[in-house]
Amino acid sequence: MAAPGAAPDAVHYVVTKAIAAAVKGQETDILGKLGIDWRSSRQYFNCPYPDHDDRNPSWRFDNRTGRALCTCITERKSDGIFHIVMKVKRLDFEAAKIWVAEFIDRSDLIKVKGNGTGQKTDAASLLSPPAESRDDSLVALYLAGRLGLDDPAAAPMPATRVAGWQSLGYYDLPTGKEKKPHLVGLYPCAVFETTAADGRQHARRIYLNAEGTGKAELGTLPNGNSRDPKKSARRLDGQPSTTGCCVVWGVTTAPHEIAAEGIETAAAIAYAFAEGIAKHEIAVL
Repeated sequence: MAAPGAAPDAVHYVVTKAIAAAVKGQETDILGKLGIDWRSSRQYFNCPYPDHDDRNPSWRFDNRTGRALCTCITERKSDGIFHIVMKVKRLDFEAAKIWVAEFIDRSDLIKVKGNGTGQKTDAASLLSPPAESRDDSLVALYLAGRLGLDDPAAAPMPATRVAGWQSLGYYDLPTGKEKKPHLVGLYPCAVFETTAADGRQHARRIYLNAEGTGKAELGTLPNGNSRDPKKSARRLDGQPSTTGCCVVWGVTTAPHEIAAEGIETAAAIAYAFAEGIAKHEIAVL
C-alpha cells in the first residue's frame, strides 16, 4: 500500500503473521467498529458486505473460530477478519491489515519500505492530496467539532485553501542511531493554507482523531512530552521565512482585521463575525 503522497518506492505494509497474532481475541471489537451487530454466532442476518444484496439473511459470525459465513463467500469456506474488513471498507488486503493495526492500537506493526518516509510534507504536496486519499469534508468536520456545532456545514470555512487527508503518516524525527523517521501511525489530517501580506504561502496540518471531530491523541515521546498533533509544513530549501503567514477568513481588503493566535480561535471569531465577513467589512487572520 503506497503511503498518501508517497514516492513510488515508499510503501507502508504490515507483516501478515504479526498482525494475525495481534488481532486474535479482538475480532468482535472490529465488527463493532464496522457497524456489524453480530450478536449470536447462531443468528443469521443480512450480509453487511455492500456488494451483496442479501434479501434472505445469510451472514453470521462464529465467535469460536473468528470467521464469518455467508452464501456470498465462494472463494473460500469462510471469511477471516481481514477479508471482512476488506469487503466492508472496500480495501485491498494490505490496506485492510493497516486498518486493523491502527484500530487495535498496534501502529508499531506498520512498516515502511523504501527510501526515507517517501511522504512529501511541503505545503504544495499537503494541499494537493491524491484523489483516492482526499476528503475535504474533514476540515469542516474538525472546525465544527471544536466549535461545538452539530452541523459541519455551519462551520466557517477560510478563504485560503484547505485540504483533508483520509490518512496521513505522523512521524517522529530520528533519534540516536536511527537513520529514518519513526512512523507513529496513520491518521486523518486537516491542512490549512497560510498566506502573508507579501504573497508568501505555507501550510499548517492538524492530525485528527478517527471521527475527525478533534485532535489526534498521539501518545508521548521518549522524553515524556506529548506529541503535538499540529505541525507546520516542511519549508523547502531556499524558501523564505513563514513568519506572518496566516489562515484567512474573509477578504484581505476589508477595512477591519481581527488577529487570533490559533486556527480554532480564529474560526470561533469568524463564526461570531460571519455577517461582517460576508459584507467584506471584517477579515479574521
